[in-house]
Amino acid sequence: MTETQVEILTHAVPWLVTIGASATAVVYDLRGRRIPNRLTFPLLAGGLIWAGVVHGLGGAGIALLAALLMMSPFVLLWLIGGAGAGDAKLIGAIAAWLGFPDAVVAVLGVALAGGVLAGGYLLARRSFAETGRNFRGIGLGLMCLVFARGSWQTRRAMLPGVQVQASMPYAVAILAGTVAAGGWTWLVQG
Repeated sequence: MTETQVEILTHAVPWLVTIGASATAVVYDLRGRRIPNRLTFPLLAGGLIWAGVVHGLGGAGIALLAALLMMSPFVLLWLIGGAGAGDAKLIGAIAAWLGFPDAVVAVLGVALAGGVLAGGYLLARRSFAETGRNFRGIGLGLMCLVFARGSWQTRRAMLPGVQVQASMPYAVAILAGTVAAGGWTWLVQG
């Protein structure tokens, strides 16, 4: 293989793996509103191994850092009940495969797709009041987690109830955002 072919392969494999895993997660999420650990944990491990093989031990460390940073907003949402833990773990695994800066582009794509999906659910269900309560609950929940005093358990007990995660299979947004980000990076990077 030529050096150019190896470069294309090392860039294409992470995108193909993450898009395939995201599509699999959509099936699980639509069927049972869960993304199982048997999908996310091997995906994360594979991403760390891939980064280590392609970029060395430092690459594996950067992949782990990408996973932790990119999943942190989703972990916060999970803590207040506004997202599922499987969504956060899937985002982390995707970030481990993609590394920087592609993981940032993917998370931005996922956030945008999530907003569009949430807007579609809002219009389809005509649940404007429930959605407003959920957004208010998410905002108050984040403020409780960040600014309230006391232990995690005390702060979590103060959180308002949020009903977002039961109503929307977020893996659809993860797939759409990952596909869009992959397309964007291929267009930009040529």
